[in-house]
This record gives sequence, C-alpha cells and structure tokens, in this order.
Amino acid sequence: MNKNSHLQILTLRIVGDIVNDIKQIIKALLFAWGDPLDIKTISDICEIDYNDAIDYMEDLKKDLDITNDGLRIIRMNNKYQII
Repeated sequence: MNKNSHLQILTLRIVGDIVNDIKQIIKALLFAWGDPLDIKTISDICEIDYNDAIDYMEDLKKDLDITNDGLRIIRMNNKYQII
C-alpha cells in the first residue's frame, strides 16, 4: 500500500470517529434535554450545519432502531425526542 492509500484510510477513520462523536453528543443532548428538540437547536448547540444535523439525526435514529437497546428517537412536529 502506498503513502496516499494510508493517508486516505486514516482520513476515513478520523471522519468516521468525528461522525460517531457527533452522534453520541446528539444522543446525550436529547437524553439530558428531555423535551423534544428541533434540528435548528441541535445544529446550533453542536455547532454543525443544519443539513448535517438532519443527516446525523436520521443516522442516529437508525442506529438506535438496529441496536434495540431500549432507546428510540421519535420525530413529532419537526422535533426529535429520545424515549
């Protein structure tokens, strides 16, 4: 494997770690907040782009549906809540 391939792999791992960190922050935020939160508030608190916040939220929602660990994210009136 050449130097560029190693750099690309490392970059993908770092990006993957950042995505997971952001999703965990959103999960903790929803858990601690208690009340439903809209995407604008989540994006402002996490200091991320509004559309990225939507993507992270949908990914996190899918992750929790797959893991079946008792937590779920529901969407109601364009707000999200962890239950």
